[in-house]
Amino acid sequence: MRSVGRYVLVEEIGRGSMGTVFRATDPLIERTVAVKTVHLARLDDGSLEPRMRFLREAKAAGRLTHPGIVAVYDVGELEDLAFIVMEFVEGRSLKEVLEAGTRVPLGTAAEIVRQAADALAVAHRSGVVHRDVKPGNLMLTRDGTVKVTDFGIARIDQSQRTRTGVLVGSPGYMSPEQLSGKPVDGRSDLFSLGSVFYELATGKGPFEPERAEDVLQLMTNIVSRPHAAPSAVAPGVPGAVDAIVARALAKDPARRYATAEAMSADLRAALAAALRPASGDPGIAELARRGDVLLPEFDLYAETGDAAAPVGPAAPTVPIERAPDVPPAAGGLLERLRGEAERIEISGGTDDTATATLMRRFDVERRMRAGLGFYQELVRYLGVVKPEIGHRYGLDGLGGFARARVADAFVDSRVRREGGRPWTESVLLTLVAVSPETLRLACAPGESATVLERLAGANLRYESEAPPESGAPPTLIVAGEITIHARIMADRARGRIAFLCRNVAGFGAASFVVDARAVEDSIFEAFANHVLGQPGDFLALAGKT
Repeated sequence: MRSVGRYVLVEEIGRGSMGTVFRATDPLIERTVAVKTVHLARLDDGSLEPRMRFLREAKAAGRLTHPGIVAVYDVGELEDLAFIVMEFVEGRSLKEVLEAGTRVPLGTAAEIVRQAADALAVAHRSGVVHRDVKPGNLMLTRDGTVKVTDFGIARIDQSQRTRTGVLVGSPGYMSPEQLSGKPVDGRSDLFSLGSVFYELATGKGPFEPERAEDVLQLMTNIVSRPHAAPSAVAPGVPGAVDAIVARALAKDPARRYATAEAMSADLRAALAAALRPASGDPGIAELARRGDVLLPEFDLYAETGDAAAPVGPAAPTVPIERAPDVPPAAGGLLERLRGEAERIEISGGTDDTATATLMRRFDVERRMRAGLGFYQELVRYLGVVKPEIGHRYGLDGLGGFARARVADAFVDSRVRREGGRPWTESVLLTLVAVSPETLRLACAPGESATVLERLAGANLRYESEAPPESGAPPTLIVAGEITIHARIMADRARGRIAFLCRNVAGFGAASFVVDARAVEDSIFEAFANHVLGQPGDFLALAGKT
């Protein structure tokens, strides 16, 4: 095993565009910890300021002392790595609970949100705004405590890297001011927490579009459309929940809770009256025990690293000694076993359903490993060659951009564990492309809000020229910087791989699903050609032509 400082790395838990997270041990006090490494090359702008800012952010997070905040024990630099040593949390993320379809009783849901609000109150009093409150960053522990994770990391370098119109955070839980690229304070976190409460109370998000992949509609709903009251979506939800959610989700920050303490106080009052837990309802500790030991999510690097990292080749990761992947030799044990398993599946064995399920999982896992390996190589070359993308990106009625050239590329992956073994759940491919063209949009009276929503939905950076004294509407200057996301998801139960795209081949969202057994590993190269606007057969393979 390898080490970072005195910390012995045990296993890799996840990886992102800026670094890697490990389960590790501190041999001095024999404590299990989480070590997050960040590549300093990703923070380099030719000066020491980004590195110093990163360390200040991490140290600020370390000063947050509260039972509901994942503790930061240590921070430092080692050669080309910065590292953060954090508390290792035993339990489950709220996201995992929801994805498993577990019903969270309303009283337990209110207690989860109340504890999170108490933790946010401590952070806000210390001048720390989380900016990425979501179920994946709320950990349920086996002693019944809710811990908020990833303080001080979700925005490592805001002054230099967050630009007007560029999203930082998880869109489904972001506040209107985040989507609009405006400055945020603690009230933005409370909007996000209100969205989490709404989802727990109703089983769906407050601003969900008709199609889950329609990110643009989701953003439009958050910015300009009111949410339905929770009681209208889930009959039986008391009016106290409607009132708390309505105040937390106010579009105007001035109409929201002014502090997390105020929101917590209303939740306490509701718990004492309308939301008393019923006998037999599972509490936080019981929900936390229904699952494996997990670490805080690492996908924040996928969400913030795309627009944040400077141009340059991917930095090396910290290696861990492990057995290399060796393809089975012809006639070898693995090949013989696989052939026998396939024959059982085709002919029908005594447990053909279980066998078929196992084979589907094997196929998906093998494809996902191949895809991750291909994209890790791809982004290295894209960072050097910086090819031109063949697609034209148009905004109906507003204009568009052509000749966009790749400026940077990243690949991230999320690893899960099942039965003691890891498997790749998802791969996120991100490209940042820049077109030499710039749009000047003169907004007609009353159209500015609609245009801004469309620009935010396309994740485009813009600036506004001050209107002339004549009172004419403002002119927006829109830069041709396009962020392209493609999340490749493993559906092991059905033996499928889903390509969930945003701004691929044009602005907007699209999705493709392929049968892992019906395609070859070359599907990933075909998809890369589709992203770059090069000739290929991806659409045909995905059944879209």
